[in-house]
Amino acid sequence: MACLSTLHRASLLLRPPPRYLDVARPGSITSTERENLASFLADASDDIRLNVQMPALAMNYFDRYYALLLADGVVVHKQVLELYAIVCLTLAAKFYTQCDPSIEWMCKVTEYKFSADLFFAVEMQVIERLEWTLHVPLPHTFFEMIFRGMDTPEGQAVVANKNVMKWGCMLIDLTVFGYSFLDYSPLVVACGALLCAARLETVNDKAIVRTLDSICAECGITQGEARACEVAMMASWERCFPNSLKAEKQSFMPVRPDEDDCADKAVVVRKEEERSDSEERTDTTTPTSVIDAVDWTVR
Repeated sequence: MACLSTLHRASLLLRPPPRYLDVARPGSITSTERENLASFLADASDDIRLNVQMPALAMNYFDRYYALLLADGVVVHKQVLELYAIVCLTLAAKFYTQCDPSIEWMCKVTEYKFSADLFFAVEMQVIERLEWTLHVPLPHTFFEMIFRGMDTPEGQAVVANKNVMKWGCMLIDLTVFGYSFLDYSPLVVACGALLCAARLETVNDKAIVRTLDSICAECGITQGEARACEVAMMASWERCFPNSLKAEKQSFMPVRPDEDDCADKAVVVRKEEERSDSEERTDTTTPTSVIDAVDWTVR
């Protein structure tokens, strides 16, 4: 638990500001548009077979960087958001894997709207604004640590059930699309995923509760946070895949929905309630060219 606590404290310093999009600013995106960007990154990541955690890491970079720009009053035209997003994905791939996405691929995935020079310039800008703090503990890391730590006589039933790990990872992956999940630290997201997975697989609830109690005592989080995240995760999954859980509960075998379908449906989780907000905050300013807009933000 000591390692978990240390990692948790480190992760708090690298979290994007929760609800940073709630305050309307000139040119700022809505939560629905953010979800669209997350879907775009998931598709791009799948295109070159990156690790499934890369979109989550890329969105961490993007949220932190974009929040800094908004806090400084920088107006970022929406035409260039795909550029920033794909640069963040490329940084994640370079930092965490041996994959170095090519400039040709970056141009292709953004439909040749940006030049190679712009990708290099923005990459340096993002790194400098993030002060080179690219090593970010993700919820997946916490979940695996908690899961391994349950390999005790009381928790053996949980660890032996491989579906618990599968469910947890799937639910964590889905949180990448949800803006509201920025309210929770990576550790809390991992705890929420464990609670969801245990409920879906009807495993030893006492072992889960004891583990959660230990984590709360050691790391300074509350069970209320973990339970709230659990509820949010279940609601998010059920909205995206209304028929999925019924089938899975009958078979007790979590079968991951088609990934393309997952990416498409995740972005509509909050689309209806965000539609009016999106209309009110539509960016009406247009730069003389996309390159001019990027050059302005780089300066």
